[in-house]
Amino acid sequence: MEQGLVFRNFRQCLILWTGMLLASECHGYNLEEVLEEIDSRSDYQLRGNGPTFTRWGRSECPPTSEKVYNGYMSGPKHNFGGSGSNYLCLPTNPQWGDYSAAFNNKRAVIVGVEMETSSGKPYPSYLQDHDSACVVCQTINSNSILMVPARLTCPPGWTSQYNGYLMSEMSTANRRRTEYICYDGSPVQIPGSGSRENQAMVTPVEVLCGSLDCSKYVSGRELTCVVCSR
Repeated sequence: MEQGLVFRNFRQCLILWTGMLLASECHGYNLEEVLEEIDSRSDYQLRGNGPTFTRWGRSECPPTSEKVYNGYMSGPKHNFGGSGSNYLCLPTNPQWGDYSAAFNNKRAVIVGVEMETSSGKPYPSYLQDHDSACVVCQTINSNSILMVPARLTCPPGWTSQYNGYLMSEMSTANRRRTEYICYDGSPVQIPGSGSRENQAMVTPVEVLCGSLDCSKYVSGRELTCVVCSR
């Protein structure tokens, strides 16, 4: 019998059994098999049913979420005009459509993003020039996702997916503007990277107070961040 039909019919029988009403229609079911199906369906309902987020700097999702795919952090070339301003997590297994192999200077460009950690704070200096990993995750049993800057813990009632430091492209005259992202506090190295292409870099974000309250946001300090779900 088709599994879905077994499940629906058995639910009806459970209602009868719960009410202490035994019917001939309930005979012939393998209780162990049906309970296994109920368990598998319950597990499916518990996993991967919430909003998605990108975990920058890591290739695996936290236990409170489920991996969709992992890949390479990518974005606009720092000294080119145009292109996008956001970062993307490009999969490790791209699929190509109709393409031209020749480089066209009238197209947009996307490049890999390297870590800039030469100062040794807040990330160790050995991560300098290594390409950034990323993974797209789907939360479990949640409806909302939120990145909170300048915090390591989530607001009450929210679950922490991961925390780390606020990152963006370097802030110098010849650099492109990018989005601010929450980069994992314990990033991994992509094997074989570290060649220092310097096409695009991501670096911790420091506070420059003045318009920001200097008693709370101290100039020169790197900002933390946390990604939360509920």
